[in-house]
Amino acid sequence: MIAMSLSPGSIRPVVARVVLGGVWLLALWNGAQAMALARQADWLTGLPFAVDSRWRLALAGGWAALLALAAIGLWRQRPAARRFVPLLLLGYGVYELGMIIAFSPTPPALLPVLLYAGFVGFAGWALWRPVAVKSFPLTHRLKEVAESRTHESQD
Repeated sequence: MIAMSLSPGSIRPVVARVVLGGVWLLALWNGAQAMALARQADWLTGLPFAVDSRWRLALAGGWAALLALAAIGLWRQRPAARRFVPLLLLGYGVYELGMIIAFSPTPPALLPVLLYAGFVGFAGWALWRPVAVKSFPLTHRLKEVAESRTHESQD
């Protein structure tokens, strides 16, 4: 009964909410990683890393900002976010697995690789399927306007 009183644009499919929650969690994880790297900057400068800890701090902060912006775009149901988020998650997965490969003496375990691939695949399915267009009202409205203009021009 409560769902009936809500406007149609405010009802979001469960799969879109799962993707939104996952993007928020990744943004918070990278923000916490950036805070931890900032707090331990003095201690990390003495360690023999191939990459300076300040670069890792900047990358973690950049990923946190990008993922937070993507989550805000999904929350506000922006059409660009629907198209952009799976690609952003793919880039983040490649970056994160690259960091594991570069800084770990052993190759990454199968579980993180499967988790990243599964979440990217799920996000792509959830946001790129035809039904998802209807849950993003601006995309649906723009498509209707474009179709009405083509019908008017044909008359």
